[in-house]
Amino acid sequence: MIEPNFNAHGRDNSVFGAFICIAIAETCLVLMGHFIKIASANHGIAAVFFWVQVFSVIFLFPLVIMGGAVRLRSHYIGTHLLRSGVGVAAMLLMFYAYDHLDLSMATLLKLLSPAFIPFVAILVLGERPTVFTFLALVMAFAGVFIALQPQTSGSVHQFGVIAATLAALLAAFGKSLVRRMGHKEPVDIIAFYFSCFAVLVGLALVLRANIAPTQLVLLAQQEWQLLALIALLATLGQYFATLAFTKHRAAVVAIFTYIALPIAALIGVVFWGERVTPSATVSAVLILAAGVLGSRARLNANKGQKEGLS
Repeated sequence: MIEPNFNAHGRDNSVFGAFICIAIAETCLVLMGHFIKIASANHGIAAVFFWVQVFSVIFLFPLVIMGGAVRLRSHYIGTHLLRSGVGVAAMLLMFYAYDHLDLSMATLLKLLSPAFIPFVAILVLGERPTVFTFLALVMAFAGVFIALQPQTSGSVHQFGVIAATLAALLAAFGKSLVRRMGHKEPVDIIAFYFSCFAVLVGLALVLRANIAPTQLVLLAQQEWQLLALIALLATLGQYFATLAFTKHRAAVVAIFTYIALPIAALIGVVFWGERVTPSATVSAVLILAAGVLGSRARLNANKGQKEGLS
């Protein structure tokens, strides 16, 4: 049996392939946010998060087993745990943000991640900062500050904004780890370890919230279907996002994630009656520009490293 090559080698290391993967991933994740807002109206975030991760493990398990259970014997358990911990924290913060912010605003703040990637590279990889790095950070936080201001449609949930911003920072770190592991581990294994870790975190959250077993299990058929749909979208989103970041450089793929913004804006206007306010537009422009500058800074850093080694 020939196993699919999920690693960033040879022809798989392509811009077009990365773009297609991230387009699918971001579409799934925006839709996930849309349905999380619906589900959270009847269930707490802890219960929704727990069942979403349980379903994700169920969806991924057959894919992992088809390649043989021996593939689960990883030599990079520590990296898996670190990536899973960072990723789960980011996902939890985004669940909270989706529950308390407009869909378009939560998605916009999630897109701060490209601006944070060069900052993470400085802390983790010891890269030298550039003018673009600092400029990107200034523009990113200016965009967040404007997002915190009251909109014409009402006040903005400040903790929701902070949660989404922290999620973007953690996601930037997680994406760098995925890119590093992409040369060593198949994508389905990376995603499976992530979901297993997330289930444990979700269970801890459920126990901490003192949710009664009957309240957690005795759900209507439509509620089970909604949770399964969220889990499917989350699994596909994580899977294709992971695949995208193994196919090409994180700084390049990060720019492609901006396709999520028009999708979220359309869903927000059509289904949630959201308004595109002037301040939200200015915030979006600043955050998008920060992401482009941040990605450019990362690319320049990589180019400089290569030239130094030549």
